[in-house]
Amino acid sequence: MHSKLRVVYVLLILFILFIGYAICDVCKKSTYCEKVRSKTAPRDVCKKSNGNALCKKTCWTIEKYVNGKCLILPKTTNLDCYCYHYDNGSACRA
Repeated sequence: MHSKLRVVYVLLILFILFIGYAICDVCKKSTYCEKVRSKTAPRDVCKKSNGNALCKKTCWTIEKYVNGKCLILPKTTNLDCYCYHYDNGSACRA
């Protein structure tokens, strides 16, 4: 009787761990903070002195993203306007 109960407990714990891992894996794959190159901002917007403000305004008003910033992302060489949202109410890391 006790050995069957132990097996049930072990299976229950493994099931809980599996569900937790699956949920965590989905969180890591969220694209909510993914930086997306702006489709509507002029290509030279980031060369202007107020480029970040213009980029943010374009992302907010036209493309409906929460934030925007002029960035040079890894694997890119040019300064461009990128739009992104927030993650769970806190700002995404730029």
